[in-house]
Amino acid sequence: MNNDRELIATCSQIIYDGFIRYNNYFHRMTRRARTRFEQRDWKGHQEDINERLDLYEKSVRRVVLLIRKTLGNRVYDENLWHRIREYFGERLGEVPDNDFIKPFLTLPQDGSLIPKASIRSSSLFLSARLKICT
Repeated sequence: MNNDRELIATCSQIIYDGFIRYNNYFHRMTRRARTRFEQRDWKGHQEDINERLDLYEKSVRRVVLLIRKTLGNRVYDENLWHRIREYFGERLGEVPDNDFIKPFLTLPQDGSLIPKASIRSSSLFLSARLKICT
């Protein structure tokens, strides 16, 4: 990346794209689960429930890996994380139903990366701490 602005925009886009992918897949799975339920396919319905539960974690991990790859050693740069959070938050106002995206992936205050959710009312995002997976 040539400069911080590009890096910040890229990380924000990774998070946004990850949420859109997660959300689309979740809705597809939900429709399939409804069909299975209506057809009394209990085994398939149970598989859908389990798959939806795993989807969030898998989706966040995918985003985390992409961000780690994008940031490299700068993943520990607290100032950069603050600027990514700010940029991402500003652009959320332009997204319809943006309340659904806020809890998807919390941008950490300390540049670390793996979710541990706890709500923090003063924050735009959930205050999940994301620890680096090594």
